[in-house]
Amino acid sequence: MRALTAIGEVGIEAGGRSYLLRPSLFSMSQIGTPADIVEATAILLSPEPDNAYVLSKFRKARFEWALTVLYACAGDQDLGDLIGGMVPTGRGRIAYAAGKMPLYDIVALAQGLIRHGVMGDVEPESGRVGEPMKEFKAAEYVAAAIAHLNMSESDAWNMTMTSFVQVMRAKYPPKPGPKPMTVGDVDATLTRLAKINALRSGKK
Repeated sequence: MRALTAIGEVGIEAGGRSYLLRPSLFSMSQIGTPADIVEATAILLSPEPDNAYVLSKFRKARFEWALTVLYACAGDQDLGDLIGGMVPTGRGRIAYAAGKMPLYDIVALAQGLIRHGVMGDVEPESGRVGEPMKEFKAAEYVAAAIAHLNMSESDAWNMTMTSFVQVMRAKYPPKPGPKPMTVGDVDATLTRLAKINALRSGKK
């Protein structure tokens, strides 16, 4: 099956196998809770911090979210040989067992997938102002697609945020319903997460 790159799908050929990754609303819902999805988006799409100690922890969290996103977008496909995964070490710990794909490529793929799956890779609307997103509730976008686009539930869950925004804008300019996460939301979410982490570590 050929990947529809315009809406965020990624096709990969490796080791004689073909993989199709689709950042659908259903795939995004498999990343974690609605709050987890926002955190994953913020960490994956934010720049690396300057502090060396913070950078190490940031890269670890970013890579773990990247693995989660790729597996969520793979559906029933086994990505173990391609991207590896977290496995028990035998000492009560979990470690990463590498696959064929370099770590950098795993992160880059996850960044593209979550951009298409949560934010929508489209031009932002002018004048978009609001509170930073704290939760990404995929079911709300599915309900909007069913109500406004007369789609079946299965087809709605299979949409990416990019396709959702494109179709809604085409039919209802400006579109009704919940809004996708923006770059501003990512920055605001990172600031909020930093404050929460500082409070947890006893800093002011």
